[in-house]
Amino acid sequence: MNKRLLVLLRAKIVLYQVLLGVNAVFAQLDDSQPQVPNTKITWLVADGEQVKANTTLFELQGNARTLLTGERTALNFLQTLSGTATLTSQYVQELSGSNTKLLDTRKTLPGLEVRKNMPYCVVVVLITELGCLMPF
Repeated sequence: MNKRLLVLLRAKIVLYQVLLGVNAVFAQLDDSQPQVPNTKITWLVADGEQVKANTTLFELQGNARTLLTGERTALNFLQTLSGTATLTSQYVQELSGSNTKLLDTRKTLPGLEVRKNMPYCVVVVLITELGCLMPF
């Protein structure tokens, strides 16, 4: 049974690497169920974007069981990763005008990987605020 699901925000947030996490959840579920059609994810916002409350983030279309199985994990990624990015953005704003620079923040979710040696983490360096990017 094919269904459609929309994800709508209740609060203003900053998205960072959320797309990677949500996409990975449904990609893994799709890979484990070759007999059902793949889930289609349509993102309506961009990674790194500051998103206002009452904005639809993305739309999912696919097998009802797949959508229901993945929705909680996908929302956990959304909450954890965007929460870190939103708080970091607030810190950067508070530090603006001072000599202090926020270099990075990291939120790791133990035991989860998209690909070998690629842990889920958020490294937030606001290029426009700091003028640098420090890859890890």
